[in-house]
Amino acid sequence: MLLFNNLSEVRKLLFLSKLLTLFACIIGIAGVVGWVFSFPFFTAIDSSFAPIKFSTSVALVLVSLSVIALHLKTSLANALTKAASIFTALTGTLALLEADLYTLPLNWSLSQMPVVPALVFIITGTILTLFSFGLISHKYLQLTAVIIFFILFKDLLVYLFSWDIFLGAGAYPSASLHSVIAITALSVSLLLVHPDKGYMAVLFSQSLTGTLARRLFIFTLFLPFLLLLFILFLHRQSMISPAEGLLWFALLYTLTGAIILWYNLSKIHSLEKINEESHLALNLLNKQLSATNQELFMANEELTSNNEELISLNEKLAEAGKTIERLSAEAIQASENKYKQLTDSISDIFFAFDQEMRFTYWNKASEKFSGLRSEQAIGKSLYQLYPTMRNTTAEKCYLEALRTGQYQSCVYESKFIGKIFEVNVYPSQTGISVFTKDITQAKRIEKELKEKEERFELALWAANMGAWDWDIPSGRIIFDEQCAESWGYRLQDLEPHVDFWIRMVHQEDLPYVNAVVYEHLEGSTPFYRTEHRIKSQTGQWKWIMNSGKAIEWDENRKPLRVVGTILDITERKKAEQAILESKKKYKGLFESMSEAVFMIEQANYKLVDVNPGACAMYQYSREEMFQLTPKDLTAEPDEAPSIIKNLVENVPLRYHKRKNGEIFPVEISLSYFQLQETNYVFVIMRDITKRILAEEELRMQKEILQSIFDHLPIMIALFNKQGEFELVNKEWETKLGWPLEDMQGKDMMAEFYPELQLRQEVLEYMLSAMPGWKYFKIRIRSGAWLDTSWANVKLSDGRSIGIGQDVSQRKQAESKLLELQNRIEGIINSAMDAIITTDDNQRVVLFNKAAERMFDIKEEEMLGKDIHSLIPGRFRAQYTQHIREFEFSGKKNRDIGLNLTIFGLHSSGKEFPLEASISQMLVEEKKYYTVILRDITLRKKAEHQEKQLNRELILQNQQLQQFGYITSHNLRAPIANILGLTQIFNMEDLNDPINKVAIENIRKATLKLDDIIKDLNEILAYQKSIDTSKELIHFEHVLNDVSEAIITHINHSKATIIADFSAISKVFSIKSYINSVFQNMLTNAIKYRHPERVPIIKITSALTQEHIQISFEDNGMGIDLEKNKDKIFGMYKRFHYHVEGKGLGLHLVKTQVEALHGKIDVNSTLGEGTIFHIFLPK
Repeated sequence: MLLFNNLSEVRKLLFLSKLLTLFACIIGIAGVVGWVFSFPFFTAIDSSFAPIKFSTSVALVLVSLSVIALHLKTSLANALTKAASIFTALTGTLALLEADLYTLPLNWSLSQMPVVPALVFIITGTILTLFSFGLISHKYLQLTAVIIFFILFKDLLVYLFSWDIFLGAGAYPSASLHSVIAITALSVSLLLVHPDKGYMAVLFSQSLTGTLARRLFIFTLFLPFLLLLFILFLHRQSMISPAEGLLWFALLYTLTGAIILWYNLSKIHSLEKINEESHLALNLLNKQLSATNQELFMANEELTSNNEELISLNEKLAEAGKTIERLSAEAIQASENKYKQLTDSISDIFFAFDQEMRFTYWNKASEKFSGLRSEQAIGKSLYQLYPTMRNTTAEKCYLEALRTGQYQSCVYESKFIGKIFEVNVYPSQTGISVFTKDITQAKRIEKELKEKEERFELALWAANMGAWDWDIPSGRIIFDEQCAESWGYRLQDLEPHVDFWIRMVHQEDLPYVNAVVYEHLEGSTPFYRTEHRIKSQTGQWKWIMNSGKAIEWDENRKPLRVVGTILDITERKKAEQAILESKKKYKGLFESMSEAVFMIEQANYKLVDVNPGACAMYQYSREEMFQLTPKDLTAEPDEAPSIIKNLVENVPLRYHKRKNGEIFPVEISLSYFQLQETNYVFVIMRDITKRILAEEELRMQKEILQSIFDHLPIMIALFNKQGEFELVNKEWETKLGWPLEDMQGKDMMAEFYPELQLRQEVLEYMLSAMPGWKYFKIRIRSGAWLDTSWANVKLSDGRSIGIGQDVSQRKQAESKLLELQNRIEGIINSAMDAIITTDDNQRVVLFNKAAERMFDIKEEEMLGKDIHSLIPGRFRAQYTQHIREFEFSGKKNRDIGLNLTIFGLHSSGKEFPLEASISQMLVEEKKYYTVILRDITLRKKAEHQEKQLNRELILQNQQLQQFGYITSHNLRAPIANILGLTQIFNMEDLNDPINKVAIENIRKATLKLDDIIKDLNEILAYQKSIDTSKELIHFEHVLNDVSEAIITHINHSKATIIADFSAISKVFSIKSYINSVFQNMLTNAIKYRHPERVPIIKITSALTQEHIQISFEDNGMGIDLEKNKDKIFGMYKRFHYHVEGKGLGLHLVKTQVEALHGKIDVNSTLGEGTIFHIFLPK
């Protein structure tokens, strides 16, 4: 079934689908932007309409991405379709279930998606998912699109028409106008994603079914809807009752449907009649073809019945080939005679060379021009007749055409006869053909004959036949020596298999050959014969006649063996093609000429033939031309007969008239010849209207140029080849005081330049014809010296033009400017600060030495480049905005980044802080900006070090205060205990039993005091070791070391440790601190595990804008943060007492992390687990 007339129709529908999808995607993106940046217009066109929801906007974007991916038809696009459609269905489902997922941390919250869009997104996402997995066909996808279209089309009509009339309650739809429009567009886009498949294939089919479907589509889909709208309107206006409305609906629908159905049926009836007529014509043609095939079959049957008859027939064909050769020669000779008559009638010089540059043809125009008859020229070389042609443009053109075999053209000036010729060289197989036209007097080159002359040498068929033997079951085929030699192979190089033969046959001929051979193998023909092309060993295609006959069969009459012969008919095919091309060539030459060409019988002026160029020129049809005489075409009827009667060959100007009466000038060339004892004349007319107009235009231009020449405010002089003055303008006379007549016969170079050295320099400049201006001091007639600047233009004829201007005032200004520039340049290059000047396009025009040192870039590298290359990427937009504001501020100068730090970009890519000021100035209506920069890197480093030192001092002071508090608090109890025990110690009676108890308690208190002092020493040790050298630490290595150290605890608790360091796997820090943090985190997670579950510890890394984040997550007992959040990192703080511990681990972790200038955060739920986030500097 034909789906489309051409591919462009499919592309138009696909383009429409993409456009609608993009439109829906833009609406979705606009909704997201409207909510994020509080643009109400992006969410609702009118405040009275419901705004599009954030969730609806997101779902629109997802659906659009799915449809766009459908167009791309790649594996990646299919994956995108699957992902986006699944998320679309999920979004609609969550909205329908009223899941509270739409409150975002952006200080605005969104209400739920309306029910209709939610259902639409569920349906669309589900169907697209099933389609992308190949579970449903295009029909279901298109059916879903139609359903969605009508679900939303009702709401669209509510918005488009008066709401009260349609609904009767004045209520808007729950869905927003944005979402209704976007989803409607998406439904149409889904219909057109594959317009040649599913239901759409029927709708867009070019068959009768498709035509009927398209004609009834709009009626079936939209007419009931429109009629209902009309009935509702009448009902709302109380013009009809509901019952009358139903009756009117039925009557109108039936009447309209009947009219449309009758109209389409009548059209289909007409198409069926045309189809029947076409079938009848086709059947008649088939019958004629069948009869022709039968006749061919009978003729083939009569020609040969076996292999011997085939060989006999080939011999006859050889004789026929000789006959064809003779007939071909006669046809070529006739074509050449007609070609000679035509070329002799051409007024242009035409001759031909062979490969040795010997003349092979010489037309009458050549005879007339050279005075040599054709027999005197033909056979002679170019250099024998014209030895002066060596090293000329024309000779190079001839040789290039012979060398390349391509058309060449050139313009050749003969200095010996003073003429200019247009030379067109056409290569052929035997040499070149040359058309030479005298264009000396012509002001424009007329369109010349550009048909290539080719000499055809027809090589005839040679009777070299080969034989072959094909064993069909095995596919083996045996060729003889003659086959191999005919195709350029050695016999051993021929593969003895039928596949080799198939590869040799031309792909265009293979179906035909297979069909003929198959027909014979089926028993339909007694033998077969084909003429087709095969590929020779050199890669060339040869024509062969292949004849074959089955000679062995099996018991089921299936052929087993076929034998045959091959005859090379390449030369015969070439001859046939040569005859055809020869006829086309000579007819094409006559018909393709743009000039009007007439062949007229000389005796009675009867028109014999006329080309299309004549019909176009005179605006008559070919039939009308044959009804006219030469007098009817001329505006000077008395002159027409006399021209032919007097055998005039060239008429430079006559006036003819077209069919509409318009008179126009022509140039006429005539050539007289005899054909079969009748005198004829070839008449070639050239319309020279454009040439005459061009000549008149040239005359006017000369007058204008002369006026300009005399009034130009510059000095102009024209010199001949000898350097003598031919022409000077008025400004020359005014500035130098020398009119042309006073300079004749004088040595003006000596007058202008008395010094010999200067005069020699001027002469060398004039002879060199160097481009550009050169400064000279010239002495004027009064004896004063004038500062001038000269340009010298060399003309093609050897003359030259001198153009000069008075630069006295400019020289004075340049001298003053140079002095000022030297002063400014000295100031700028000696400045300590970088000074950079840019034009209004921010291109650098000045870059001083300090700038070179600051950015490590040479001035020549920066000149002409954009200054933005010196600014880090994140500051470029800010700099551009600052320049724009400064430009219109009216201020001459200001500081850049007065309250902010700005940065420069070193050639190494390193950023450094700057202090800058800018000024602007206007020079010759162009604005320039100058920026003065100072590198404040050292100042910033000092400020940073000062701030860092202050922060460390504050932190150490806080830690010192905390440590003093902890020390006084923790040491007070054991010391008080010891003091109390010494009070009860009996010094008088050392054997008192109480002394033993007191000593034991003193020992315990002392051990506890020792533990406290050790803990405090450990904390002090960590705080003092911050200056330990840092190194690159791999998290994976640390985890392995710590796991080995606590392997007993891990095995005992059966803990599972899951680590993921893919985001960032290493940090530059102090290794002992990182090891201690990992060990404390892991031992805490194992120690405070939940008694009812196996501990799982997850360690992950992440990269934030400023930190490297390490997270430790466990499923342990958790911590009540509402009660203990401020105490969690305190010294000796414990929250679970069923396991042994001091409460010192988290305090040590916090101390170590802060010592590394990091921070630690915790989230925990009692009974569920805890997660610690540690942030280390990059």
